[in-house]
Amino acid sequence: MLLNAAVPLRPQCPPSQPLEDPCPTAEKVVLVVDDSREARELLVDALMDLQGYTVYTSAHGRDALEILDMVEPDLVLLDVMMPGMDGFEVCRRIRALPRWQTVPIILVTALGDREARLKGLRCGADEFLTKPVDLTELQVRVQTAVALGHLRRQLQERERFEWVVMHSRDGYGWIDACGHLEGLNPTARRWLEMEELALPTECPWLSLIAERFAVVPATTWEELRDAGQAFTLTLIRPRQGATASFWIQVQGAPLPRGGWMLVFRDVTELQRTAGQMVTLVHLIAHKFRTPLTIVQGLIDLWEMGELHPGHPEWPLLHQELRANLNLLVEQVGHAVDLTQSWATTQTSAQLGSISARELETLFRTTAQAFLLPMERVTFQATADVRLPFSAAIWEVILYHLVDNAVKFHPSKQPQLWLKVVSGEGARGVAVSFEDDGPGIPPESREAVWRPLYQIDSDRAGQVPGLGIGLALISDLVFSIGGHCRIERGAAGGARIHLDLPTEWG
Repeated sequence: MLLNAAVPLRPQCPPSQPLEDPCPTAEKVVLVVDDSREARELLVDALMDLQGYTVYTSAHGRDALEILDMVEPDLVLLDVMMPGMDGFEVCRRIRALPRWQTVPIILVTALGDREARLKGLRCGADEFLTKPVDLTELQVRVQTAVALGHLRRQLQERERFEWVVMHSRDGYGWIDACGHLEGLNPTARRWLEMEELALPTECPWLSLIAERFAVVPATTWEELRDAGQAFTLTLIRPRQGATASFWIQVQGAPLPRGGWMLVFRDVTELQRTAGQMVTLVHLIAHKFRTPLTIVQGLIDLWEMGELHPGHPEWPLLHQELRANLNLLVEQVGHAVDLTQSWATTQTSAQLGSISARELETLFRTTAQAFLLPMERVTFQATADVRLPFSAAIWEVILYHLVDNAVKFHPSKQPQLWLKVVSGEGARGVAVSFEDDGPGIPPESREAVWRPLYQIDSDRAGQVPGLGIGLALISDLVFSIGGHCRIERGAAGGARIHLDLPTEWG
């Protein structure tokens, strides 16, 4: 039988002071399990004298287990001596349920011996009441057990939260009302270079950070504290030699019981992308400005009547106009190709793979697209191994490699070599691409892998391209745990190595 007792309206007047309730306004639910109807009614009457309590009852242990998830009790009052499944077994089974491992359980028993109590504790009981039950003691023990149960759940939730914070990829910190750091998770310590910092600190957190980072906007902790509102700051560690710049966004908010919460996020990649977008805009303007200016000037001369087929410099100016129009068309084509390349690499449903023989076919097809004779194209493979990336992605990679070789070659007819090497103790598959062009200067061999880097920065945009092809290739290779490098080839040109793993995701 299941009984839902109404919540009484009269106030409680306990004769002794129980543990303070951490959730005084929340409704409390008690499940009474006893095979005796008289005992159940006695316990219900006593509990109804407590304000804010709802009581459910069950006459059998199995029924109680079935209704646990429905009634969601804050406390279980459990009789020990019941037919079928006794209170010890019900207690043990409740504790075996993950959701109810922390719910307080009070065993009500006529057994006063030590062994019975020890058995109850081993089954997971928290408290004992001895029959005949003292109703005043019952009320105090129930209130205390419910309060302890809430505290136990809060502690469990706090432990879970702390685990998440300590293992988070974001940084977290806590400061007191004076701005002293009281805690940092491992991520925040690493980013802020404070692994060895003793906490709590003796000076405001922002003063410590300002020793290592530029703070934007410039402010002080006193100004932020006095404003009393959530804030967002950016911390910047400038580039130092080979160490790249590092950007951290800090969001702070006051806590209800005093102090502040800080959340740190690495926004370096976002800032780098934003910077690349700005650079790309300027680069496109740089690439297009010169031919556009020349074309516009010639058109203006034509419209003013100063340029016509009878003009003595007409052949030279006509050739100049045609050359710059061709250059513009080429630049637009490169921009379109770049968009298609990114779309191919970003939207491929699967990484895929191809064989060395398939790679040779793609290589020769790509070279033919650039009108290169086949006698200028050489392919070599030590075995017909499988290589990571689908044919569509390899088309993008080969397009940019061949395009760069043709673009920078004095005659636009480079000699090309593509070699695939595997085995002999190699950690994976090595793919090398080589040409007989002018090569890449040693000081630029690391920088060319960065987006928008231009070797021809001093040529006023006369070499087509936006400097993103090699960066795209390096992103692909690094994404599967590979490596890229450049050296001088045997023919004096560039030799580009792509070291690829034999296993990839």
